[in-house]
Amino acid sequence: MAKKLDDQTIEAQGKADEMNIREYLANQKKVRIKIPLAQGQEHQEETVCVNGFLMQLQRGVHVEVPELVAEILEQSGRL
Repeated sequence: MAKKLDDQTIEAQGKADEMNIREYLANQKKVRIKIPLAQGQEHQEETVCVNGFLMQLQRGVHVEVPELVAEILEQSGRL
């Protein structure tokens, strides 16, 4: 029979997963990218989510990001 998880256990697991992805991304090779400005948009930021870990990147300037983040942006047509 499956063990029922309480809210604290689920939250703790989520935080552990986030730390693991944060470490994974921190250890990846960094690449320099520039996300184009979005015409007609007031906010010039792009949000990328990797397994629950959020990154906000400024548009129109060069930034260094982990390879996986650049790949996600490229595959989604945002680069």
